[in-house]
Amino acid sequence: MKTEHIMTLCDVKVLKQAWLHFIGLIGTPDCRVVKRHLGGYSIVDSTSPEVKAAAAFAVDAMNKQSNSINRIMLIKVVRAQQQVVAGMNYKLVLKVGVSSSCRNDGTIGMTVLNCPVDQRKQRCNVIVWDQPWRTPRYKLTSFKCQ
Repeated sequence: MKTEHIMTLCDVKVLKQAWLHFIGLIGTPDCRVVKRHLGGYSIVDSTSPEVKAAAAFAVDAMNKQSNSINRIMLIKVVRAQQQVVAGMNYKLVLKVGVSSSCRNDGTIGMTVLNCPVDQRKQRCNVIVWDQPWRTPRYKLTSFKCQ
């Protein structure tokens, strides 16, 4: 039996004016209630900046491991979960496609807008380990595409 933990997470903006010895909040905190299973994965917003960064890293890492001359392109993050470990594990389901018009040459910053995807679309299950204090920050610990 997993223990469920309910908590409120808030994003806040802080203003610090050292010369006035002042620290305070700007605006209203953006809060949300989340349910987490302690020790397990929890569903997270697939459009969050952290998930987008992990997904982009996963696709770049998959391209580096690929023997194909064509580039794998991220179309959409279908589902996202996270697990607190020594850092954060992101378990993602990605919809990807292959672009035969863009070569897998290590070029950064390619998007579906400038590299159209052919009809060969796949779903990939990936796990990305994020440790922000380390260099490199991310590690692709597993991926399987179908």
